[in-house]
Amino acid sequence: MNTEKICLFYITFPNEAEAIRLSESVVKKGLAACTNIYPITSKYVWKETFVSDDEFVAILKTLPKHEEELRFYAEKAHPYECPCLISWPVTVNTSYYKWVESKTKS
Repeated sequence: MNTEKICLFYITFPNEAEAIRLSESVVKKGLAACTNIYPITSKYVWKETFVSDDEFVAILKTLPKHEEELRFYAEKAHPYECPCLISWPVTVNTSYYKWVESKTKS
């Protein structure tokens, strides 16, 4: 049974360029092993106004020991006043865990 844990982040962005910018930055810094970027449609209330926006979401993969540093960096570098930074632990296969471990800083 696999018990290897990594941490996933779900972060929304106003456009693809911002998602790419932050994603590339955290991978190059070794805070995340990789990211996946997807277009999404978001519906929410912001400052008493209903909003329907096209956004992009990045899903980042990292080790739990990098979770707080990644969260801090992403919040500082994010263009939104109130960024969505959601993270959770997940169980992965051993070979994928070792790859994530090898691509993040020690």
